[in-house]
Amino acid sequence: MLSPRRPVAGLLVTVLISLVPVLCPALRAAETVPDDIALPRAEVPDAQNALVRWRAHFPALQPGNDGISGLLIDHLSPLRPAVADPDALLWLDGVRPIIGELGLRDGEVLQLLRIEGPDTPFPDHAPLYQVAVIRANLARRAWAAGDRAGALKLARENLDFARVFLRAQEGVIAMIKASGVWQVSLDTVYWLARQPLTADEAASLQADLEADAALARETIARGFRGEYTFFYKTVIGRMPQTRDADLLLSSLASLAMHPPTPVAPDEQHLALPPEGREPLDREATLRAGAEDIRGYLRVIERTGRFPRGYHTGHTAVALSAWLRELGGFYTYATDEGPFLPSVLAEANAAVLHSENPVGKLFLVLNTPQWEPLMVSIFRREAQRAALAGMLAWRRNGQPAAWDVLVRKGLLAAEPVDPFGNGEPLRSDLQKPRIWSVGIDGVDNGGFGNGENVGQPDDLVWPW
Repeated sequence: MLSPRRPVAGLLVTVLISLVPVLCPALRAAETVPDDIALPRAEVPDAQNALVRWRAHFPALQPGNDGISGLLIDHLSPLRPAVADPDALLWLDGVRPIIGELGLRDGEVLQLLRIEGPDTPFPDHAPLYQVAVIRANLARRAWAAGDRAGALKLARENLDFARVFLRAQEGVIAMIKASGVWQVSLDTVYWLARQPLTADEAASLQADLEADAALARETIARGFRGEYTFFYKTVIGRMPQTRDADLLLSSLASLAMHPPTPVAPDEQHLALPPEGREPLDREATLRAGAEDIRGYLRVIERTGRFPRGYHTGHTAVALSAWLRELGGFYTYATDEGPFLPSVLAEANAAVLHSENPVGKLFLVLNTPQWEPLMVSIFRREAQRAALAGMLAWRRNGQPAAWDVLVRKGLLAAEPVDPFGNGEPLRSDLQKPRIWSVGIDGVDNGGFGNGENVGQPDDLVWPW
């Protein structure tokens, strides 16, 4: 059982042992940075929040049959045909009218439940994903039944649904869930792009995709700012007002979700710092967290691409320096006692002489792995750009070089690879396919069937 003063070890997202020991500015220096990262939120009246209306329909969206549920998920693949199982088709036909109700009406917006820290439930995420899954299968069903207009309408509604969800999310958990809806909507477009679309049909889908050219960086900015606002600020704001570092560590152990527990009289404990020295400087902690996030948002806004390697020279530098500075205090906070006198002496030195040791510990333990989160979003951006190019091929009647399509007015611009260095997505016109160099930035020739599951060498979309 964990000590009440010990933060949950699993919250340490990355252990920074192998990082280059580069010194970073002191945490207190961040106090001079203005807090412009907080995400504003104004509560929307229930009558204007589409989610309030939608919730009444959510229970009916569960088939109650694991077989049907599995088929709906399996047939999300852009490489598989539409669902043909009679029971699944009957169920899809039954929920079609409900899906028609799950869009934004005039004057409505989508506002998710306010995040109140790490204890906030997310009851709407799974139903929202299910909406996208059902609509995607209905689009394929419509196409298979010869209803081309209905299929395109459903596909475009899913793109709009994903866009609304992405622009409503307020933190990394919701961002991940919303990006899953975006993936479903993009795979539906890919499925249709592999069908014999007319030029006008392809153009309608392409226009929607090109309108979302900034959606990835907008999503990341909103998700990261939401994490700062509704996780960082909430937890730090709930921490007790005390100079007792043991009480602060006890509070941090539950992310301030439970009252802190004092150290037992017979346990080792930390020294109480003198008046004027606070083990937790709330303002400095939040401003340092904001500055960390601000760096990513600046580089993404400037380039529009995945900032490969930025973490190593930015977040990792700060966290590794704080980890070294904390020394025995980190050990005291995260390990079980009893502690060696040398460890206790280091921990007390941090409390008595270091600036903001509890705040630094909070950031070391709770700063997310920003890179994988960005990778998840930029994978969707790569697919969005690739599909815009593929639909331009459809309009052209055959694959063609990007510059040719731009000159013909079939592409607004060459589709940029978000994992590259500013160059367009790769393509092969002889064995028609489009690919991104992927996470590692290395072009491996664009081999793959288009599933792009896991961590493929390249992200590939065959025509």
